Amino acid sequence: MTMKARIAYQALLFFNSTLLYSFAVRSTGSRDLLFFSAFLAALSLTANLAVQLSDSQFRSGIWGLKIASVALLTWVCLKTGIAPPAMALALGIAAVLATHRDALAGAPNRLTMVAAGAPIITTAVLTMLVWGKWAEIDDELLLMLLILPYLLTAIASRRRAPEHRPAGVEGERLHAWTLIVSQLLPTASSFVMLTLVSYEKDATAVANFVMMERAIAIGGSLIYFYARVKGTVRPMAGAMGAGFLIILTAIFATAMRDVTGPLVAVAYLASGCLLSYGTISLGALYARGILAINGTALFGVVIASSRAPHLHPVEVLAVYICPQLLLMAGLVVFASRNNAQPA
Repeated sequence: MTMKARIAYQALLFFNSTLLYSFAVRSTGSRDLLFFSAFLAALSLTANLAVQLSDSQFRSGIWGLKIASVALLTWVCLKTGIAPPAMALALGIAAVLATHRDALAGAPNRLTMVAAGAPIITTAVLTMLVWGKWAEIDDELLLMLLILPYLLTAIASRRRAPEHRPAGVEGERLHAWTLIVSQLLPTASSFVMLTLVSYEKDATAVANFVMMERAIAIGGSLIYFYARVKGTVRPMAGAMGAGFLIILTAIFATAMRDVTGPLVAVAYLASGCLLSYGTISLGALYARGILAINGTALFGVVIASSRAPHLHPVEVLAVYICPQLLLMAGLVVFASRNNAQPA
């Protein structure tokens, strides 16, 4: 289908994963809906690594990632304050297992558009009924409807024939697994943050966390979608390091005052764009650097959760995102000074 169809298809998924999800959390106040964030974090591994790995590298590592994702989803249900229904967990696991390289950012056909659109429209109608207090809809049903588009589109979309390339040398395999592990770390960070937020008593604080976290995720997804369509992104210029520092300052300042709102969401959206752009453009030459950056962010969230358990949800996000912005700015400057030409 045309590029317009691709954009429309991706817009449906963005609408479902951000606006409908955030609205559902605000309307119901249900903590169990946070399972959808865990599901999206697990599912994003496939889409993100599809950009950075060749077909052969992707096929060799994807099932390990799927098994890890299923284990993490199960752990969320057993060890946190999130308790989704068994059917929602089953749908989430099925979607993770069924998804493939082209399911989220490939070339949609009419069947996949219907598969995505039907449950999304249904979710929108039911959420509006809940918000307007015109009807009481079970939040478990909303959760399952939020997950359903990803399962249906994975089943309905056709996989393209993979490229047949010779097996890579040992150095290439090490590079691929470094990128795979570096993508697992943000997922682990997401699960740590969700664990903290799952015990938050303020429903408004939970809803604000969802909005900011989704802004970061959508910013990153936009860059990954662009890279999937174009095949690559341009290398980051050294001057972009200033952009990282500006966004870092904005996020730090708003988090310290516990400020939320549309402009703050835009700052988080920009941070997601910058970090994803940097990960793709620099990862080809500095995979270990990306691994170290993501590892530092995970370490920061773990330390914050143990030392300061009463952090506000948006402050938790700032603890996660600010070290990444600072270190990524340094890596951009380092790459620029060394005349790097990342793919």
